[in-house]
Amino acid sequence: MTFNSPIMIKHILTHFFLHTVVKGNSHNLLKAGAKRRRTQAEIQRAKLAEAERLRDLASKMEKVAQMEEELAQLRESNAQINNV
Repeated sequence: MTFNSPIMIKHILTHFFLHTVVKGNSHNLLKAGAKRRRTQAEIQRAKLAEAERLRDLASKMEKVAQMEEELAQLRESNAQINNV
């Protein structure tokens, strides 16, 4: 087998790429259940998205409370009309 044979070149390249991938944390990503570490920018975006979601939820809850109050007032006025 010479160095220029396709099998030898494939063998060398396979081992080269295996060793370059295993150097960092990326080899841990191949494990079952492994998670990739998030960058600071990704963490910040997630925090902003969560804050926006909470603000949206708070505004919706406020609207629901207002609608429930209006409904209670309408029911009260309807009961007064029916009792007259």
